[in-house]
Amino acid sequence: MSSLTRIRKNYLNSLYKNLLSNQNLLFYQFNNFNVSQLSGLRGVIDSETNGKASLTVIRSGVFRGLSSDPNLKQLLTGNCCVVSFTHIDPPTIKSILQKTDSIKSNSRFRPLPLSIQNTDTIPANPKMLLLGGHIGNATVDPFHIRHLANLPSLPQIHSQIHSIISNPSASIHSHISNPSSRLHSLLKSHSQQ
Repeated sequence: MSSLTRIRKNYLNSLYKNLLSNQNLLFYQFNNFNVSQLSGLRGVIDSETNGKASLTVIRSGVFRGLSSDPNLKQLLTGNCCVVSFTHIDPPTIKSILQKTDSIKSNSRFRPLPLSIQNTDTIPANPKMLLLGGHIGNATVDPFHIRHLANLPSLPQIHSQIHSIISNPSASIHSHISNPSSRLHSLLKSHSQQ
């Protein structure tokens, strides 16, 4: 093995180990893309997510060799790329999914439903096919990723929890103050009679 090949292999090993250990990943299989289309998609994902996510084309055989998760090894076949992001943010994931789902396939096949209950569809032969993900050291299937993308963001959850916590205290105050005011008005009306 030449020194250039060894250097390239070491570089890929360290890059993939870093991706697996420090990032949340969405795995895609891409079909009929050229370099300029992949570079364009890389720029779109970067600009759409404000630099929170990046696209990396991977060599699936090398990546499979570094992973100890059998479910992850089954995902990676053929031409694969990874969209990596550090923080789980449902709106960012939803934006990534919308961008990759909007890539038109030049297929003549009918769209397929994502699930029985869902009306969303994917092309029968998509250019970008979501294979699954590696989120929080767990391998996740595409359906769970799509459900994760539809969750509210962390600030929205915080505001909902705050409103749930603050509203009962206001209602308790009103329930405590209302009977006393009713009692006062009742006693006042009896005293006037």
